[in-house]
Amino acid sequence: FAPDEISLSTEQNVLTIDGPHGSVDEISLAVPKLPAHIPDLIPLGSVERGYIDDCKKRMSDVKLEESRELKIAGASARHFEISAKDKSGLHHLLVTAIVRGDTLYIVTGDSTADNIELMRTTFEQLMKSWTWIK
Repeated sequence: FAPDEISLSTEQNVLTIDGPHGSVDEISLAVPKLPAHIPDLIPLGSVERGYIDDCKKRMSDVKLEESRELKIAGASARHFEISAKDKSGLHHLLVTAIVRGDTLYIVTGDSTADNIELMRTTFEQLMKSWTWIK
């Protein structure tokens, strides 16, 4: 996965890495603003369902392909994969939602069917290398 462009934002998507020129592939990191909730309690099952519901609003044939709980650098996380269609074709979304303290991080790899294996490898390496600075 050789990025063509890396962009930063102050909105919910704080980092986007675009795939090779001409592809729709990208990896993004979002730190969403959360509604009022009990401190230190962000239910990852609800995050997954909300993500899927958002995909259904902008894509068709949305299917949950895989879902599992895991730890990322000691933090609670849920990894799930979704397949869906939009005007550019079939997409595979690799998503890892990570909760640390009172913050939710959502890492998404968006890939076409042709590039999914490369995206899986890249995404897995990214998650294995994840560390916290503070």
